[in-house]
Amino acid sequence: RAMGLTDRRRAIVLFGDSLTQRSFEPSGWGAALAHLYGRRCDVYNRGFGGYNTRWCRSMVGELFPADETPLLATVLLGTNDAALFDVEPAAHVPLEEYEDNLTAIVTHLKSRCVHVMVLTPPCMDERQRLAFQKEKYGADAIGVLDRSNANTERYARCAARVAKKLNVPCVDLFEATWKVCGVSSHEKKVARQDSVDPWAEPSAASPTNASASETNASKAEDVFVDGVHFSAFGQKLVFQTLTERIRAYVSSFHETGLTNGSYTLDPECMDSDWPFGPVLRGEPGEWRDKMYAHFRSATIAPTLRSGDTKSRSVWRVEASAYADAENRLGRGLAALAVAAGVGLGM
Repeated sequence: RAMGLTDRRRAIVLFGDSLTQRSFEPSGWGAALAHLYGRRCDVYNRGFGGYNTRWCRSMVGELFPADETPLLATVLLGTNDAALFDVEPAAHVPLEEYEDNLTAIVTHLKSRCVHVMVLTPPCMDERQRLAFQKEKYGADAIGVLDRSNANTERYARCAARVAKKLNVPCVDLFEATWKVCGVSSHEKKVARQDSVDPWAEPSAASPTNASASETNASKAEDVFVDGVHFSAFGQKLVFQTLTERIRAYVSSFHETGLTNGSYTLDPECMDSDWPFGPVLRGEPGEWRDKMYAHFRSATIAPTLRSGDTKSRSVWRVEASAYADAENRLGRGLAALAVAAGVGLGM
């Protein structure tokens, strides 16, 4: 390695499609996670827009090699797999294959990472998706959905089953987004066969249903920007849902006593890479002692290729010890010079 940027921080890897790739937007859930674990973990975004589990499975071995051990990997895949075959045949992955692919991906991650969490694909705003289609393509818009809530829910439930089968935590984004959108799985959705004229005004014949539909649509538009990708509010919702699940997971580790070292996901229980600035303030000459004390006592579990770890650590201990001894010697000589009434000429 040319630089020691990753030597003293753990790694969190976000793996998925565009919902992960876009998580590093200014208000993104990945960016918020990086802020939450600041100075303790580096959060790596490995989101690939447009990808499905078939394509992600083909490269998971290279992304997560045997000589690296991330603290946490999240997996958010399924939105593209659930694309309707007759509209997006290249993206679509049959449900049975999706389950097999996701099982293989999570199994591999479990062999590489300390913790793995599966995030289900969220719901979508079907009306907003159709409106976005018209806005983007104009007269060329096909006027039918490329995805549907009914189909995406099948993939979300499958993701939850895979998580349970492999004994890893599941973050149910479908349920979380569904609740905010103000609908239940038994309420009427926009069906593809009903979308011949998807931009027509609601019928006045059923004002009650129209009012409820408009209310739900308004809430859904708060979550998404194009019916599929998250708005700033949607990004915040994902972050809150994920961190709530992390807190619950951390609580289970507290109960078993695994609250520190390389096991914890609680940022408050993690040592920082180096001392925080306020710790180093005080007497001008004490900062080096404090840094060396932190270096020796902090529990650090970085993601490193194994060949670099030992030599780097030994060099740093020897260099820090030498610097510490040199600093102490300098202060001792200065004290003797003052006592003798002479200067050091420095």
